Amino acid sequence: MKPFCKPAGVIISLIILSSGLTVRVIAQTMKILVHMTTEQELYLKTQVLPLFERQNNIKILIEEYQSFNEIATRLKGPKDSIGLVKVPFVKEWELVDDGYIRSLNSFLSPGEKDEFQKVYACWWLGARDNEQYYIPRKFETRILAYRPSKVATAVESWKKFAQAIDSSLANINGRGLPEGYTLESDPNEWDFFDIYVAGYVWAHTKFSDGKKCRIAQRGKLYDGTALTLIDRVFECGGDSYSLFNMDSKAVLDAFLWEAAYAWGGIYDSLMWTGQWTGRQLWEGFWKGSIYLTFFTQFDCITVLNKEIGLENMAKDTAVDFATAQMPRGCSIELDKSRHTLRQGTHRVTTGGWWWGIPKRWNDPVLAYKLARFITNRENQIKECTKFGMVPVRYDVIKDPTALFLGGPISEVFKTSYRQIQTNDNFVLPSSTRIDTVTQCYLDAWKKIIMEKNWAKNPRLAPMPDHIATELKENYAPRIGK
Repeated sequence: MKPFCKPAGVIISLIILSSGLTVRVIAQTMKILVHMTTEQELYLKTQVLPLFERQNNIKILIEEYQSFNEIATRLKGPKDSIGLVKVPFVKEWELVDDGYIRSLNSFLSPGEKDEFQKVYACWWLGARDNEQYYIPRKFETRILAYRPSKVATAVESWKKFAQAIDSSLANINGRGLPEGYTLESDPNEWDFFDIYVAGYVWAHTKFSDGKKCRIAQRGKLYDGTALTLIDRVFECGGDSYSLFNMDSKAVLDAFLWEAAYAWGGIYDSLMWTGQWTGRQLWEGFWKGSIYLTFFTQFDCITVLNKEIGLENMAKDTAVDFATAQMPRGCSIELDKSRHTLRQGTHRVTTGGWWWGIPKRWNDPVLAYKLARFITNRENQIKECTKFGMVPVRYDVIKDPTALFLGGPISEVFKTSYRQIQTNDNFVLPSSTRIDTVTQCYLDAWKKIIMEKNWAKNPRLAPMPDHIATELKENYAPRIGK
């Protein structure tokens, strides 16, 4: 008779049970596909997901993608592998149209969908044709960031430079500053002329580190710079039609102002010769060489974190840093009465990220539950506070005790949310061709601004007719195709 032998797994189970230990059998594994900073990913992995894993008897694995164009490729992988994917606004409808993202309507009841809409702000930006496809992850937009002490200097002394500024602008528009112009003390009231005036004053005033240009933005030929240019078009009164029609007045005004800032010594030329990204702008603020730029709330928190520390963000800490809504666009050209020919708005694009549920995932209810857990009130407050994210939940946005307790971070949140309201439904169009469009804008900016092709001779002031012809003949046809 053969000796009775228990399988190894049974023996191990008996040992564990006899020792008084309990075993948790993992029911399933789910992957989530993300694009995050190292710090944000670590926070999600260690501070958010473990509780959900214990509550739902599941193992969650985080996988990263580097390029937005990787998302579709990764979602073509083995069935049921990825249950949740972090999707940027710019790719939302391309992924839906190509059949990768599941509609929430396919498993939510009417009551559940109604509850969803009561919880999340701007939920409609992730919906189309009465179908909800996405759960908001975070919103972001550009806002004006500046040094209040330096704005005060510009307001106090701009009249000393008024004649020189007037003459400088007259080289471009033939008329100079608008009739009755004055530089307002509140940057929330500024337009593109005010940016020129303040920048001119700073560039011609000797500070502790000498005289130099004090305004900059992203200058590397990448998505961040393209988005700034697109924002300019919207500020100048353009819309999606204008964006895809590069010979429109809104696009001309946007590029003419960019040329004016470069030619007039308003922009620091290092922003394009040094291929600046957000990091160089942060460093410019830290070093005191940049006084004004256009930041997302994440950029603002990054600067403040180094200057005052995370522990002082919500305190009434003295700091020479403030934010305002984006400047109102307008034409640099004036009519005979010296009024702007075209008035724009303070509106730019709202961007951000969604949580989407891949169609191939076999348990959409669980994936939806995870997305709701990540964005529940408690997690939302913690994550927004830590990383400077604009809240996506009404019960956080409307509760002054949640995030708006005071201090610099409170002002950043308030300005960002006010800007998102101003933006209304303006977002970067989600299209398979948007990469081609943004490349056209970058190529035009390189040719006109970086290479100084704003006039027949680079030593001359920017010429509206020359720039209009350049856009119409060399870039509008490319987009038209």
